[in-house]
Amino acid sequence: MVLHDRLLYKIPKGETEPVPTRPKKTPLAKRWNAAGEAGASCPAIPDLDEAPASCRRTGALAILDIAGAESGTDKAVERAMDAGDAKKCISLARYLVATDGQSLPAIVEW
Repeated sequence: MVLHDRLLYKIPKGETEPVPTRPKKTPLAKRWNAAGEAGASCPAIPDLDEAPASCRRTGALAILDIAGAESGTDKAVERAMDAGDAKKCISLARYLVATDGQSLPAIVEW
């Protein structure tokens, strides 16, 4: 029965001498104790009550949605054409901005 495997050495291709491997990093959860204090392998962080912040993942199109709503460009496009065409136009413009002007894969010629 094997309880634990750990690679201590490896032999590079074409060589005969073993080379030691470096140890794996400890997971972040193990670097911090339950009280939120830094362990020996992790630096201390400042008090989080002083500077509250939040972090979340978002994509380029979500950022462009917010920019379009805040700047009023979405409303201007919606006033200029009917609702269906406006949504298509806004969607296409955001795609082109997010992909740095690359063409759409399904459209060969404009």
